[in-house]
Amino acid sequence: MKNKTPKISKNNRGQPTKSKPEGVADQVEQYLKSLKDEYDKNGKLVYVDLPTAEKFAKFLNISRDTLYSYSQSSDKYRHALERIKEEQKDQLLGRGLAKSISEAIARLMLVTNHGMKEEKAKDDSGNYHLNAIRRIYELADQQEKEMYGDLRSHIVTG
Repeated sequence: MKNKTPKISKNNRGQPTKSKPEGVADQVEQYLKSLKDEYDKNGKLVYVDLPTAEKFAKFLNISRDTLYSYSQSSDKYRHALERIKEEQKDQLLGRGLAKSISEAIARLMLVTNHGMKEEKAKDDSGNYHLNAIRRIYELADQQEKEMYGDLRSHIVTG
């Protein structure tokens, strides 16, 4: 029987990699915990550190292509990439609904990276909406207004 464990080699700089299939589950959790958003001095979010396969490869000190190659021959690496993809999707949905990231960027990444489709969705009253993702944002806005009222009417301008 052929050994399915990927051969651990040296990366482009000639340094040995730190990744071995046995420890990749722990490494992916360490990687996810290492992600840190960045805020400006006023506390405004300026950078969202979403998990990606590319950043995980860098964390492991290997190339992205090597990581994908490992995932072809090792279930442990394949599961690690699935875990990262699931976490990214969860963060895009959660942060998008909380409006801490751009709705357009969240939608683009959800469609591109996670196979979500922008489709017409029919609501309870029989009306069609442009797409399911936009409908989620509309429902979140509606719920926010019900909970907090229309805060914009209390803002003094000019």
